[in-house]
Amino acid sequence: MVELEKHSEIVRNCKMGVVEIGILNGDTTKILAQANPAIPVYGIDPLIPDSMNPDLIGSEENIAKNMQGLKNFYFIKDFSYNVIKNWDKAFDYLLIDGSHIYEDVRKDFEDWFPKLAPGGLVSFHDSTMNRGGEPYWEGPSKCADELIYDPRVDLVGSVARLTIFRKKQ
Repeated sequence: MVELEKHSEIVRNCKMGVVEIGILNGDTTKILAQANPAIPVYGIDPLIPDSMNPDLIGSEENIAKNMQGLKNFYFIKDFSYNVIKNWDKAFDYLLIDGSHIYEDVRKDFEDWFPKLAPGGLVSFHDSTMNRGGEPYWEGPSKCADELIYDPRVDLVGSVARLTIFRKKQ
């Protein structure tokens, strides 16, 4: 899948760490952790029913299976808005794929963006519906569309359902 290849490319170039908000069972997280074993990968998820599909819910057992043997992965079972309150770890890639409700996506961005290293990348999954992507996921798409004009970031590009920005120096 082209998105996973893009994530891997990004993470191979990271120097500090990765924060992924919303990991479900850790399938993408595993790709991130494997792409660069020299940096920590933090996966944050409260493991509640998915905002797009209430039948989807991750499990600690599935996460543990997916991440078996990956010493650079750290799972945090909580809401991202709680975790950020005491966050003190450096990271240069932020992947937002938690709640797909606009207000939640925007809050994840506004909460975590100040902690992202200058020059770091932030990606929004499921965020291209208004730019040729699949016709759903209004929340992340609206947030990404707004950020195209935000002076704090530069649009790097879109790959499938992923929109990528670079934090200005």
